[in-house]
Parts: sequence; C-alpha cells; structure tokens
Amino acid sequence: MSTADVLCKVWLFQGLTEDQLNAISSFTFQTTFDPGETIVEEAHTGNGLYIVLSGHVEVVKGLGTENARRAQNRKRYCAGQG
Repeated sequence: MSTADVLCKVWLFQGLTEDQLNAISSFTFQTTFDPGETIVEEAHTGNGLYIVLSGHVEVVKGLGTENARRAQNRKRYCAGQG
C-alpha cells in the first residue's frame, strides 16, 4: 500500500486529489515505536503529524499530576505536533 493510499483514508486528507496526496507523501516517512515509548510530550514544540497505522497510542494530558486524563486511540488516528 502506498503512502498516498494510507493518507486518503485519514479524515484530515479525505477529499484531496491523487496529485495532492502524492505531493504530501513526498514529505512523509514511516517509523516504529516500542511499547511504552514516549512519542511526543505535552508543552514541547512539535514539528510533525503522526498517523498510527497499527497498534494504538495512549494520550495523557497532565502526565504526573493528580488530574491526569487518559485516552486510547487506534489506527488511522492523527496525533499532532510530533
């Protein structure tokens, strides 16, 4: 499956033309993370967008505080500012 094929299934990119998807694809790369590995941290400046192709991510707001909130997201989820 090409990167453009993956992108067209993500809500953020739906409706784009094949040429537009191919243009965006040229700026992408695929990576793998280990279970429990931190991908992005709250309050840190990011420079990317993550699309989960398999597995899941846990999003924690307020990590290390008594008011921490958690959510789990599954594939094709967009996690911003990585």
